[in-house]
Amino acid sequence: MINSKESDSRLLQHALLALGTVALVSCAGVPRPDAELARSDSAVTQAIELGARTNAPLVLRDAETKLNQAKLAANNKENGKARILAEEAQVDAELAQVTTLALKAQRSVDEINTSIDLLRKELGLKQ
Repeated sequence: MINSKESDSRLLQHALLALGTVALVSCAGVPRPDAELARSDSAVTQAIELGARTNAPLVLRDAETKLNQAKLAANNKENGKARILAEEAQVDAELAQVTTLALKAQRSVDEINTSIDLLRKELGLKQ
């Protein structure tokens, strides 16, 4: 007869084996995230074109790093990991875009305010 410790040990082994099998099957069932990779790549390209290398370099670097990791994971058939990294890369790239646009808008506002101040001085008006 099997004692309680042996029974618990075998039960744990079977549970781990079942969990491992489920994990492998679920990973194998995830399709390659080509659409997500393409969207991420496009978002990174747009961020660069907007000037994110200057205005949001750290966020852009994160996006590029995650995109490269996603491509590597996809090539290694780690599709679930690739999908998550591609989605994170897209979010980071979009953040870089928004940050860049916000900084450019703030610079424009600052320039307009400077111009208004100069005009007021020329006209002798109080500020």
